[in-house]
Parts: sequence; structure tokens; C-alpha cells
Amino acid sequence: GRVCAQNASSGINAEYGAKQTAAANERSPPERSNTHRRTSTRRVRKSMRSKRPAPNLASIPDAPPAGEEFTVVEAFTGSGPGQISLAVGDQVIVTNKDKEEWWYVWKDNNQGWFPAAFLLDKNAVKGPEKFKVVADYKAASAQELAAKKGQTVVITDQSSNPDWWFGAIGKKEGWIPSSFLQKA
Repeated sequence: GRVCAQNASSGINAEYGAKQTAAANERSPPERSNTHRRTSTRRVRKSMRSKRPAPNLASIPDAPPAGEEFTVVEAFTGSGPGQISLAVGDQVIVTNKDKEEWWYVWKDNNQGWFPAAFLLDKNAVKGPEKFKVVADYKAASAQELAAKKGQTVVITDQSSNPDWWFGAIGKKEGWIPSSFLQKA
């Protein structure tokens, strides 16, 4: 008797499940074709396009973002992702100094990371300037420039070290203490 009761209940459950599935299918909305959906979306987009004003191209900045101006003092060829290649003398705008050894720079429409050590503040770059020697200076090494009081020294680098400047007297070049010089 038990087997017959189980089979009877299984049949009832199967019949009940089939009725539920049929009822669910009757309640679901009819399927629409994708063509109908694409056409109506296309019409909406087209109507939006006609009402939207054209972008004002004059408002797009053609200048780099605000930042500090620097000069490249050593060439670098970017080889990693996001790096920029620049030549000696290129003028750049530094927009990010968050990383100690690499700064984010902008040159024309190119931008990327560049070694900070290869950049010099643009305001520090000056052309050769003439100075008078105010006291005799005796060179202590081959890299230094000996000078006599009254001589004119043409200084080409004042930015590397504020205490020592690089210059020339005639064809002799070398480093001389800035305290021995006065603007000519």
C-alpha cells in the first residue's frame, strides 16, 4: 500500500508543477524583437542630438595646466609606461612633484614622468653674465678658477651651487666662490 501512495503523490506533484509553469507562461509579457528596441533607442538618441548644443571649441584650453616652468638640463629617452622623452633645453611645465625622483611634466601636447634630477627651475637658468673679481682667489684644485682682483669673469652657471659659480676668464674655465665676485 505504501508504494502505491508514494506513486500517487508523485503524480499529483508533477501535475501541479506543470500547471504552475503554464500559468507563469500566460502571465509573462510577449517577447519583443530587438529590432523594435534598437529603432526606438535610435530615435531617442537622434532627438537628443538635435536639442543638444554643439561644444564650444574655443573653451577647450590649448595651454598646459598651471605649474612651475623648468628647463631640461640632461636628455632622457622614456622607456617605461607613462615616461616622456625630452632633449636638453626643452622647456616644460611640472604639474606633479609627488614622487621624489620623478616629476610629471607637460611639453606642448605631450606629458609624462621625467627624472627630476634632469630638470632645472627656469628662473635659475640665466645666460652668461659678467662679474668683476673683488679679491684675489688662488685655485686649490684643477677644477677651480684662479682670479686676480679687477679681472672680469664670465659666469655661465650660478644655479648648481649658490656658493660656487662656474665661469671663464679668457679660455680658462673653472669654479670660483661667488663671494669673490661682484656684478660688472
